[in-house]
Amino acid sequence: MDPAFQDLDCMAILRLEAEEHERLRMPDSRPTRCEACDNDFGGLFRCRTCLWPRIVCCKCLLTAHREQPLHRIEGVPDFKGITLAALGLVVFLGHGGDKCPKGVRDGNFTILALNGAHDVTMDFCGCENAAPRGTQLEAMRLYGSAHTVLDFELVRHRVDLGLIQPERKRARKEGKGKGEGIAKGVVR
Repeated sequence: MDPAFQDLDCMAILRLEAEEHERLRMPDSRPTRCEACDNDFGGLFRCRTCLWPRIVCCKCLLTAHREQPLHRIEGVPDFKGITLAALGLVVFLGHGGDKCPKGVRDGNFTILALNGAHDVTMDFCGCENAAPRGTQLEAMRLYGSAHTVLDFELVRHRVDLGLIQPERKRARKEGKGKGEGIAKGVVR
């Protein structure tokens, strides 16, 4: 183990999180305003995935996560998890992430990523010359075309771990022997 991480263990992480939760639950230190816009409307939230988990209002949270729909969100001070989709985030495909004037809403999507499953509301481009849904998803680095898709990072991770070996499986399917039929230059 790297010496820099020897003292960092699960108990220390849990202790630090417990102290933070306790501090935020105390009425005197409970945040009442958004740390980004200083407004006090609606509930307050924080992202467990962002490097700096500021406590912000829903509007600021959605603005900050427009391009990060796979982050983990929790309410403050109850720390109950909530999805960005439940807070109103819509992922727009096509038009560089902006809303399509003829968008087709689909609120029943699950994206599987390294940090778990995420319910996401998608708005597909509905223009006459729009790419097929699968191509629009691939442009967002998502694999699949049904209502459950994989984040490219998850696919890449599975390949790195050897859980997916498409070249070898294809060669076996074609009835070739060990190593035969595997394209030259493919790393085994």
